[in-house]
Amino acid sequence: MVNVSFSRRRESILIKSRVPASAGMTKRADDRERITKEGVYVMAEESQTERDMKFALAGESQARRKYKAFGEKAKEEGYTQVAKLFKAAEMGETIHSGYFLNKLGQVKKTKENLQAAVDGETYEANKVYPAMMDDAEAEGREDVKTYVGFVRDVEALHARLFKEALDNLGKNKEVDYYICGGCGAVTEGKPDKCPVCGAPGAKFVKVEI
Repeated sequence: MVNVSFSRRRESILIKSRVPASAGMTKRADDRERITKEGVYVMAEESQTERDMKFALAGESQARRKYKAFGEKAKEEGYTQVAKLFKAAEMGETIHSGYFLNKLGQVKKTKENLQAAVDGETYEANKVYPAMMDDAEAEGREDVKTYVGFVRDVEALHARLFKEALDNLGKNKEVDYYICGGCGAVTEGKPDKCPVCGAPGAKFVKVEI
């Protein structure tokens, strides 16, 4: 499921530098890279098919998570059959996104995957979410700013855990991971309270594979 027209998606836009507004600075993305209106990065040397697969991957991934939430809501409201349908569609979107992810060569050896995870989480913690916090504050959305602050800290935590796993690859210690049901923080062992949002330990769920 990709509900964005290809003609619109291919347009690139100006990107504002994340600097104080008083600096009055804007810049266009590097010549090799463009960000589209839907927030997908594409490289100038990529084929159109590769670009299309990136958009498809983004769309299928979002649809997967959306249908999961829709299914949970349907189940909560007692619509069991509808919940099953959303679950089936979620599984289908997972298959689609997996295909595009692999075709784009984004799944590599574990060492490379860990480094990609470190880079991605670090970028989000240092660039993406601080900028979102500034935007939310400027628009008076303190509720959003507070939660995005939690997300920023969780991404930094993820980056640290991925880096430790990368540095110790092949000799990683056996630990149980727990995840906070409030902010998504990951901890080694069950804490008394969340180190990020302060939620009680009862909110943590053990991660099973």
